[in-house]
Amino acid sequence: MKKCLLTLLVVTLTGCATVAESPKENVVNAAMLLGTWQCKYAVGDVFFDTSTTYAEDGALKSNAKISGNRNGEALVFSASALGTWSLKNNVIYDDINDLQVFGLNPASKRLEQTFKSALASLKVAQSTILKITMDQITVKRNDVMVCDRV
Repeated sequence: MKKCLLTLLVVTLTGCATVAESPKENVVNAAMLLGTWQCKYAVGDVFFDTSTTYAEDGALKSNAKISGNRNGEALVFSASALGTWSLKNNVIYDDINDLQVFGLNPASKRLEQTFKSALASLKVAQSTILKITMDQITVKRNDVMVCDRV
């Protein structure tokens, strides 16, 4: 469960990028991605609420609340990430250079450093854009996510 939560946290923090269904049919330009995207989803019994902002200057800011259960203990984390992003051939490349992870309850606080250490080696992520509109983006990394512009 801990490994699953770590992997999902990385996906979440670097997360609301999209991939075109067919790169030849739907080429996404960077201007389409600019702004803040919110994703709410579950993977198994782990729940995510994320907000990711892509700025015109290439800056990336992401915040997430992650909750789940480990051996009967509730785990709740707040995470934030700062970094840069770029877009090439409908693939978003996120490079995280500042990551903060906070346990929001006693069980989670005990795992803060473990989570942060594990995530430090996973600071670069790629997402392919499946579909993007003015209001919604569909992203494929490990799983497909649908995110709303806020």
